[in-house]
Amino acid sequence: MLGSVVLNDIAGGIRPSTVKQQLCYHGSGHDQAGRMLVHLPTHVIHAHKSVLRREHRNPYVDEWATQPMAICDSSGRLSRDLHALFDFAQGYPIAIPTGHSSRRETEMLIDLAAGCPNPIRLMLNQPANPMTGMDAQALLALGHHDWLFVEQTSLTVLLGYQDNDDFYRVLNEVPNLIYSSDLGQTSQMIPKEWITWSNRHFNEAGTSETRREEIRLLNPLRMLAP
Repeated sequence: MLGSVVLNDIAGGIRPSTVKQQLCYHGSGHDQAGRMLVHLPTHVIHAHKSVLRREHRNPYVDEWATQPMAICDSSGRLSRDLHALFDFAQGYPIAIPTGHSSRRETEMLIDLAAGCPNPIRLMLNQPANPMTGMDAQALLALGHHDWLFVEQTSLTVLLGYQDNDDFYRVLNEVPNLIYSSDLGQTSQMIPKEWITWSNRHFNEAGTSETRREEIRLLNPLRMLAP
């Protein structure tokens, strides 16, 4: 089981020191099995209000753990802290999911990663969600880069944020795709039910067995490999 951290305010924010602390706890050496995931903020200021209802564990979560973060400064550019994080990330065994970034922010993150002297493995977090709003055509327009991975979740379909046609096109065509559930609430389906749901949609999409293995196993392993 690999460690991870989400760079929300409660964890210390977007700073290399936050990542350093987690590497001390969870990080593997450069010659070890896998990379730690360093997620950009998931609590952000955005007009979109999720239709998903969550029950927090205790009142402290509402008080302390939901403070919004931004990855851009007041001028709309990626912040200095974000640049410092990417500079740091080039020398350590981590991969960076984009969190709940907007489409413009996501595109800037891709440009920043592409310009790094040493490749950073970047994963677009559920880009079909309304905060990012990238459909299959937009994802395909990004091209194929060894360091760029794309997450497709079941939840964006289940919440009605993504229709089946777009879902199926992403499943079958987008390079370096990683398929996940993003489930976990007690009101949602359990893993066995999700596997059945997924297989039914794979069949309807005409997704080959080879592609299923790629998006469920091989692509995640490639992203996390040293």
